[in-house]
Amino acid sequence: MIVGITGTLAVEHRVNETAFPNLTRLAWAATLLSTSFDIYAGFWGLFVQSMNQVRLGMRIGMVAYSLRLVVTAVLLLCGAGLLSMPLGALVGSLVGRSWARSKCLQLLAGHSLPEKTDAKKTLAILWPNSWRTGVQMVAGYLTANGNIQICAYVLGLRATAEYGLSIQLVGVALGMASVWTLVKWPMASQYIGQHDYHALQQILRPRVWLQFLSFLIMAAGLILLGPYLLTWFGSGKRMLPVGWLCLMTLDSFLLMQFSFWTTLILAQNRLPSLWPTVATNVLSFLISLNLVAFTSLDLGALVLGPLLAGVLFNYWYWPPYSARCIGTTLFRFLFGLPDHQKSTADGHR
Repeated sequence: MIVGITGTLAVEHRVNETAFPNLTRLAWAATLLSTSFDIYAGFWGLFVQSMNQVRLGMRIGMVAYSLRLVVTAVLLLCGAGLLSMPLGALVGSLVGRSWARSKCLQLLAGHSLPEKTDAKKTLAILWPNSWRTGVQMVAGYLTANGNIQICAYVLGLRATAEYGLSIQLVGVALGMASVWTLVKWPMASQYIGQHDYHALQQILRPRVWLQFLSFLIMAAGLILLGPYLLTWFGSGKRMLPVGWLCLMTLDSFLLMQFSFWTTLILAQNRLPSLWPTVATNVLSFLISLNLVAFTSLDLGALVLGPLLAGVLFNYWYWPPYSARCIGTTLFRFLFGLPDHQKSTADGHR
């Protein structure tokens, strides 16, 4: 509903600047439809992964996403224009949902049905963290799209395309690097439930380092090769200048760490980062808005806003806090040093 309302207002504000306004409106309606179906269909993939079938769940997701890209590319070549992406997304969601649902039913075959539970009791368990997580996600969404609206209203569509492309490419690198830890969260949650923090560190530590290195390699490739590849393909697209692109990747790297450590806290059924995160998102938007209005930084203001707001608190506070919650320190977790309490216990033994 939030995406539909704010997105529709944003599209209508600039729709007459597009080549075919009615096609743009139709494409936006198709986007809302495909997004809504994707939300509905996505829980089957989560079910598969939560049954310790993480690799299978990721494989289904990758195939569905690859199909989405293929269908989108074919439709673009056939002249479907803006309709290509939402229709490709809808096809990918349909295939992914059908495959994941089929695997879930196979895994459940032979198991007796659980007793019907009271929906109110279930909601009472889920609600405390659900609304907090929802508020945090909505605040992040509005802040990210707030920067895009600043672009559209103040700097124009050309600047919006330049900023949006850079955000998307860095986001792809961020998402690919995060897969290293994403696939371990179902098992990590089980270790947390058993209070087996030593095993938890054993499975997460190498994944965190792989996540770090993967993002840094992809970010370096994006910064060094991205602009040249866009020129070579002759797409007419542009990315941010190299200096601002470096700062954007730095902010994304720090955001990746923040996301990992706060997810580790959330797996313990707590979300103390809620209001600091909301405050940071609001501050980020205000900083970007003021820098655009009162300086000549232009697109650089949209890069500095999130970075400055995050560095003030979130980027440095939560990693050591989360490490303490699992009985260690950030330094010991990252470098595999034995925890003091465990070493003392081993000595007594």
